[in-house]
Amino acid sequence: MSGEEQGASIRVSDEAAAEGEHSLKFTDVPGLEHSWQPHMYYQPHFRKGVTQLSFDVRLEEGATLWHEWRDAARP
Repeated sequence: MSGEEQGASIRVSDEAAAEGEHSLKFTDVPGLEHSWQPHMYYQPHFRKGVTQLSFDVRLEEGATLWHEWRDAARP
């Protein structure tokens, strides 16, 4: 996780879930230096093979979603 400051956060929540009982809740606040904060990243360190990802998203009014795949050559 990165950018959890001034009330911005990423937490496991039981408030809403597409399936199951939990989801990740991203809470943004005005005034952060970067518009992409807070954010999370994951480094799986895969060497070969195929990776597939799927997820459900619930956006509130005014929300912006960025989702990126990167490698170590272009951090």
